[in-house]
Amino acid sequence: MKFDFERGKQQLLEWMDNEFDCSYGYSLQYIKELSTIADIQDEVESFRRFEESWVGKTVAINRARTMREVFAALQDTAIEDDDNFIIELFTTEQ
Repeated sequence: MKFDFERGKQQLLEWMDNEFDCSYGYSLQYIKELSTIADIQDEVESFRRFEESWVGKTVAINRARTMREVFAALQDTAIEDDDNFIIELFTTEQ
């Protein structure tokens, strides 16, 4: 196994983009099911906060120069405790 930091960051960012797209779709679907303007406004605000957090995490990963910085950027995400998945993104077979 060979460690490839830049390739791993790119794969991680692609995974994050996919997760963002899924979250966006779920949020839109949820909004369609809401019945009051107040509920819609709450969901829009909630997604805006999620989007701001996501942007911050992707910027932090883009700027990361160490695995420690990558792991720090992944706090409060679906994969923050899935070390094996994260490490697999950064390794290649050779």
